Amino acid sequence: MGSTSGAQYYVIFCDILPMNSGKLMDFVISRLLLHGEARYIFVTFLNNNEWYDSRYFVRDNDRFRFHYLFMIKYDAYGMYEAAFIDPFLRLERPYDPGQNIERTFKTELRNIHGYRFELRFSRLTYTSRQGFSQYWYFLETVAKARGGNVSLLPPPNGDNLTPDIMIVEDIYFDPTQLGMYKLLPMNRFRYLCAVTPALAEEIPWLWIFIDPFQWTVWMAFLLVVELLVLFVYRFGYQGRSRRSFLTIHFEIYQTFMDGPSNRKRTQLENYLNCMFLLMSMILIAVYESALVSSMSLRRFYPEIDTIDEVNNSKFPVVIVKRVTDQFNLHFKNVKFIWEEERPENNSLYEITDFQHVIPCESVPFYVEGVTHGRFHKVSEYFGSKTDNFVIGRFSPYGEILFDYWNSFMEGDLFTYWLLREFVPKYFDGTSGHLDP
Repeated sequence: MGSTSGAQYYVIFCDILPMNSGKLMDFVISRLLLHGEARYIFVTFLNNNEWYDSRYFVRDNDRFRFHYLFMIKYDAYGMYEAAFIDPFLRLERPYDPGQNIERTFKTELRNIHGYRFELRFSRLTYTSRQGFSQYWYFLETVAKARGGNVSLLPPPNGDNLTPDIMIVEDIYFDPTQLGMYKLLPMNRFRYLCAVTPALAEEIPWLWIFIDPFQWTVWMAFLLVVELLVLFVYRFGYQGRSRRSFLTIHFEIYQTFMDGPSNRKRTQLENYLNCMFLLMSMILIAVYESALVSSMSLRRFYPEIDTIDEVNNSKFPVVIVKRVTDQFNLHFKNVKFIWEEERPENNSLYEITDFQHVIPCESVPFYVEGVTHGRFHKVSEYFGSKTDNFVIGRFSPYGEILFDYWNSFMEGDLFTYWLLREFVPKYFDGTSGHLDP
């Protein structure tokens, strides 16, 4: 047979009487769950030329389907037949004398002949059932590379459907639950991010002329001007009729811009005008410098960009209740939703009236897909967890997942997924999508 490369081979001798078929399948399934990717060689005896269909071992919708199965059938007349059983086509492939069995087994997964990998998200912070999920993209790529496809099972609700591949976030050390499964760590963190209503509106151009000084400086300057007007109105005349408030305002404006006029003044008024001119020169010099700096930059209102700012914001935080318990998050103003509830489909409120805590891989979907730029991503992370692939101990897909996942990580192929799904603005003319 050639080298087995450390693989476990089980040779099983059996007959195929109808009364024994049930016991045989029970025996096979129990060994399959215990020994995982072992190779099986069935030697079956056919009584009285009784016909036997080997596809019985690879029935449709059988999650414990056989892989690496080799059948040898013979009868009392010395007739025999040997074949491999294709688990996807459920057909026999004849064995050629001298053929390397182990090498044939290793080529079994090169083409899965249109088989659909069944995927289920379980115990995730958010179930991420949308087709844009990076995990969906990964598994779809793997399946298509092997000539198959992928389909998504609904969340577990007490059914007995065991998918080919599950993705779990929390690891529960429960031997009764995980005894049939094995974990494949992704070696990658999954982060929680917050998106807030975008405040980055450009400041109106008139605001640029006010922005160089804080409002306290402007208020102090106006107070000084009004006090000076009041003083000139009360004491700034000598044997002449008293000037109006409006005239005095124009005169002080002229002093501020061009210097004092040539009219005669009292000594005290000249002293105050001199002090006002000095203050004006300093203010004008500082104002001109700040104004030039402001006009050379694109000015924006400040964004909410920290966890504390999110917590102190006027916008309530929308989050799944279970997530706050898992990550020990506390918010002053919060609206809890069910895990299955999609905020963008909720008619009870406007999505941009709230802040949302979501997986970071969903941020482009919220910012570009749902709100078309009306959301802003907070730079600080709110928590992190590691996800894991879960497959049956009997599943042969572990090596495929491991190799492809490492290739995705090393090649940074999820960046390509982001570019394909959320096209940057400089890719104009692509209708928001890039061809692979």
